[in-house]
Parts: sequence; C-alpha cells; structure tokens
Amino acid sequence: MNNFRAVSLCLLVLGLRMSGQQQAPVQEYLTDAKVIQMVQSHLSPDLIILAISKCSPHFALDPASTQYMLQQGVTEEIFKAMGARQNGNPIPGYTQTAATTTPVDPPASHVAIPINSKDRYESKLGTVNLSIGGGVFIDKDMVPAAHPAVMTNTSIALHKYLAGYGEFGYTHLASGSGNVYGYDVSANAYLLDYGAGAKFTIPTGTRVVPYGTFGFGRSHLGVSASAIGMDVGAGEAAWNVNFGGGVNVFATKNVGFNFDFRAYRPSKEGYSTWYERAAFGVFFQFNGAGL
Repeated sequence: MNNFRAVSLCLLVLGLRMSGQQQAPVQEYLTDAKVIQMVQSHLSPDLIILAISKCSPHFALDPASTQYMLQQGVTEEIFKAMGARQNGNPIPGYTQTAATTTPVDPPASHVAIPINSKDRYESKLGTVNLSIGGGVFIDKDMVPAAHPAVMTNTSIALHKYLAGYGEFGYTHLASGSGNVYGYDVSANAYLLDYGAGAKFTIPTGTRVVPYGTFGFGRSHLGVSASAIGMDVGAGEAAWNVNFGGGVNVFATKNVGFNFDFRAYRPSKEGYSTWYERAAFGVFFQFNGAGL
C-alpha cells in the first residue's frame, strides 16, 4: 500500500499522464520545485519522503538552493532524504525499489546537504541576541591602568544585516581603606556606562559571524566612601559616542562565544580623546536563528 501511494504521489507531482493505450509510465526526475510544491500543499513529511524514495532525483543542493528551500518551508528531515537519494544511499525507514529507480550522480558542487546552512546562524527580523562578558577597560585619565570590567548587551534584529542594541557596563577603577585622622575610611571608584546603537552583521554561512557597532551612550564616574558609620558618594557623567566590532562563534545554533571591542569618545572636557574596552564572554541567540 505504501509503495502504491508513493508511486501515485510521484506521478501526480510530476504531472504524468497515462494514454488510453496500455503502456509503462515514463520515469521522470523529482526536482526541488516539485518538493516545494508538495510541502506547500501541506502533504505530510513522511509521504513526501516516501515519494522521494520511489522517484529518480534531480535536486540542486548547493547553499543558494538550500537557503531558498528553507525559506519555503522544506524541513531538515526532507533535506536529508533528498541528499541520501541524490547520492544513491538508502533512506532509513523507507524501502527503495532498485528496478524502478535510477540514482543520478550529483555534480561535484552539489554533493551534500550543508550541515550548518546559512539559515542556522543568520539573524532575521525578531532574532534576539543576549551577551555577557568580562574584560579590561583601558583608562588614560582617571586611574591610568587596565581595569577589570563586565559588559552585557541585548540586540534585536531588524534584518539579517542590521540590529538595534542596548548595553550596560561596569568597571572597577580603584578601592582602598585606611586611617584618616583617627577614623577608618574606605573608598571605591567605579565607572558605569550605558547606551544604544546599531549593530551591523556580516553573514558568512558558518559558525563564525563578525559584526560592527556604532552607538551613543552615557558614562558615569562614581566615588563612594564610608567613614564613622556614614556613607557618602559623588560623581559626574558625560555623553559619549562609540564604535567597534567583534565576532560571535556559535557552539550550537543558540549558544556561543563572543569577543567584543569598543572605542569611546567622551564629550566632557578633561578626558583623553578616546578610551577603549575589550571583553570576552558568552551569548545566547533566539527566535529564527536555527532550523
């Protein structure tokens, strides 16, 4: 019964017509377009794979064709069946009739289904990327040194090339304690910065995805002190413009490692022209990043 259904489906999809005289049906190839037609006709994946197993394949499985079929709703399970049939290999769980099928040797450039196709790691409208990392802040004014820093960034994709982001960072500048005029005093200096901007992604079709950033923000230098049971604080803030870039390296379709570098230009007098920060951490990507 399954064989009959598969052959019937194949004949239907290929549009074969039987003449009024008794004759054997002509074997024709099953193509990408016919598979997409079956998918968009809402036939079950099992029935589509069964049809693939019974008909002669003539698929184009290069990256561009793969990306187009993904966009049309073809599933990874169907892709695997297409790749197996194209290479003349058995499709697990489905029988094949060697006498009625003629496997076609694929061209050299169409030999396999990309395991990590572009759509697996590319962003699209609504993709959310959350990253958090630690690194160093290069200070040339307040307490000249490389200071420990943490940074978190959240971006929402507007397109596979463009996203909007918001971020927050904390840098520890200095701390100390001592006895001043007979009183125990402790103090801590820190820098908070937060901002938003645009993130420009460069799709590569691989696990390694570079990007660039441009944004505006606010930097807040704070000092807190404690003495004789009292806590006091002071600070000042300045607007900044910043740019930089980095790279995301996917470990899975939703999790990976991130390196990010930023250069900042404060608007307030008394600061050097630029200060920099580099961070390494992890990121999580959701909504449409994977198959």
